[in-house]
Amino acid sequence: MPEYELDKLGWYNFERLVQGLLKAEFGATVESTSGYQDRGKDAYCPSDLKTRTGKLQGPIVFQAKFVHAANAVGSRYWRLLLRACKAERELIDERQRNSQWARPKHYFLLTNCFLQPSHRQVLARLFAPVCDEVHALGQQDISDLLDNHSKIAQLYPEILSYRHLLASLASQQMRGLVARSEAAIEEARNLIPIFATTSAYQKAWSILRKYDFVVLTGPPEMGKTAIGRMIAMAQLSNSWEVIDCFTPDDLFSQHEPDRDQVFLADDAFGRTEYDATRGAVWEAHFSKVRQKIDRRHWLIWTSRKHILEGAMRQMDIQGAARAFPKPGEVIVQADWLSPEEKGQILFRHSMHADLDIDARKILKNNLAEIIYNTKFTPERIRRLTSEALPRLAAESRQGLTQEQVAEAIKSVLEQPTEMMEKAYAKLEEQQKWLLVTLLDESRVNSEAGAETAFREISPVPNTRPIGQLLSELDEGFIRLAYSKRPENDFSLRKAREIDWVHPSYRDLIIDQLMNNRTMRLRYLKVGGLNAVNLAISQVGGSEGNRSFPLLPDEESWLVLSETVDHAIRSMTAFEVDRLLTAIAGSLKESGQSNPGVRDFSRTVCIALKARWDVQKKSLKSSILKNFYELSVLADTDVPSPELRDTWNKSWRPLADALSAYESWGRSLDGDVAAEFAEMLEVLYENEPRFLKRIGFETEIVPTVEKLIGVIAAEVSGEIDEDDLDTLEFEGQRIEMISRAARSLIFLQSKFNRDLSALADEAESLARHLSYRVDAIKESGADDEAPAEPSRQSFDPRELFREFLS
Repeated sequence: MPEYELDKLGWYNFERLVQGLLKAEFGATVESTSGYQDRGKDAYCPSDLKTRTGKLQGPIVFQAKFVHAANAVGSRYWRLLLRACKAERELIDERQRNSQWARPKHYFLLTNCFLQPSHRQVLARLFAPVCDEVHALGQQDISDLLDNHSKIAQLYPEILSYRHLLASLASQQMRGLVARSEAAIEEARNLIPIFATTSAYQKAWSILRKYDFVVLTGPPEMGKTAIGRMIAMAQLSNSWEVIDCFTPDDLFSQHEPDRDQVFLADDAFGRTEYDATRGAVWEAHFSKVRQKIDRRHWLIWTSRKHILEGAMRQMDIQGAARAFPKPGEVIVQADWLSPEEKGQILFRHSMHADLDIDARKILKNNLAEIIYNTKFTPERIRRLTSEALPRLAAESRQGLTQEQVAEAIKSVLEQPTEMMEKAYAKLEEQQKWLLVTLLDESRVNSEAGAETAFREISPVPNTRPIGQLLSELDEGFIRLAYSKRPENDFSLRKAREIDWVHPSYRDLIIDQLMNNRTMRLRYLKVGGLNAVNLAISQVGGSEGNRSFPLLPDEESWLVLSETVDHAIRSMTAFEVDRLLTAIAGSLKESGQSNPGVRDFSRTVCIALKARWDVQKKSLKSSILKNFYELSVLADTDVPSPELRDTWNKSWRPLADALSAYESWGRSLDGDVAAEFAEMLEVLYENEPRFLKRIGFETEIVPTVEKLIGVIAAEVSGEIDEDDLDTLEFEGQRIEMISRAARSLIFLQSKFNRDLSALADEAESLARHLSYRVDAIKESGADDEAPAEPSRQSFDPRELFREFLS
């Protein structure tokens, strides 16, 4: 059984937790009747209640009593609890005398305190005059109820501490799970103490239980990644693996059918600028990703809405979108917070910051102004509680007025970058360049990587070891995974040792780089592929409106062009494909056609053509399509690369597949058919002269006619299979065949067959197979949703009453 830290909830959330448990145990007949004024939450039921073991005769009273820090070392909780219970007994007696309540048959006390047998005896004697039977449930009893209603416990992840998470994973049998989920475990250290449950968190749980997939979206600083991480942590405590996915290939390679797995995919991962590469990759492969998601394999995708919509368009083209929920059914918008949720976030951060008495006084005097500030975000509250309030408390002791304190708090919430910029300005040049090297998150995520990159990029030498420089930046700009490891932290190695405190700090470094000509040009020249991707990125920054951040002038575009021209010659094939995808996607996303874009596009296309022609490299249809789209943006006509090898790479496999179908009755290879059809479509649109030279009418059209006949035969019959693996394979194969049919519609005039109808027929069969797969996966699934506690009218002073008393 996990050990639940109920003290972490505070009285407000403890009472909501108790309400949820009572509803789950006894149903909706438990009626909440009182509010804050009596310092306890009463639930009164005049009738009998059914239980697991029988029936309880009514009337019944339930009361929740929370004692602040009841389980802390040296706590005198019993005296406080007893005093509160005496007050409650008097209230019950008064309600009976006034005929508001009949004498209760049963009285239940639910508390976060640890109750000893002697405590229960005292409570029984105390309430005996006003009720027939007394049931006192303490910390250990509440924990037992939470074990019976685990889905309610999941709504309050703060009650599972990092220490207890490690303890639950300490067994020899769990070592493999720990190794595979190391990133999630390390992130839990930072998130558990400050995370506050919100409606977005609850909605994400509900969607995951229904669809096995959720998209968390919204602007930066709103806690999207935190929600995903905390859900993953809760599942980790239930023995699920948690795996970070930067690309769909990460999901495909680590997917294990017989394991319970949560996949976390973030299209930003510590950044706010749009990376066209990641978006395009997820869009292109999303239908295959969806095939891997089921009751035992969840996907939590922290993304932007337009990326999901792009993926849905791809699925719609492939005929799979109709078997998928609408975007609105799986999207959780994380950027709306109610005043109550803002109060909970402020409360959690304030508790974790361990504020002194003067800082608490400042917080008490400014509660409403903080909670109702329109610029409120969880990250700004973190800065306020951990940095600003302690500083303001010290300054108030030196004479800072209350009006000056209020203005400073407003500035922290509404102009957070001002404080960050001041901190950055005080850094040494070597520290600033070290932060610049950390912009390359894919390569620089450890001390060794930072040291290598620093030597390559920084024009100034380091006067102290890189490890020391990183430690000096720790908690201010970055977070070191091992900076505060407890001695008994036995198991964890983390692939990513260095991370930003928050994406906004990374944005600050980008902004400073953009405004410093010398640093900017240096980074564009020696920063490699990461500098290129960053320079052409779109919709970055806190407002999502930053475009081409490192390219404010013609000089910068020229340096970028020279860098790419040189880099293309030595890049791997994978890096070239990735670069082209990023460039084509970003420039297309920008919608701009300035001289810098035109010159840059021409430079890239000419460099790529030269490389491909020398290497005689065969190209995929997607790469060739990106090349032609980029060439349209160039300021002059760009010649096409040599296409003979590329054409043969798609033509010959198709000829072999058709021969195998005719000679041995083999099923048509869907991937081969789709690549051929898509290549033909790209060339027909961009290089019809090449097709004419190789015999479009005499060679290609007759082969396409055969392919159309095979597709028609493949999709006309039923697939009589009930095996899940076979159905999934056939579904993916038919899906690719439907893509081929859809791509061939441009040849409609060449044949007597309606190719649109054929594509619809193929998509219909793929969709039918998808339905059958989903039906098998969903059979017997438990869709029970957790009982959500009711919400009361919110008073921030009540929420903080014990913390600020």
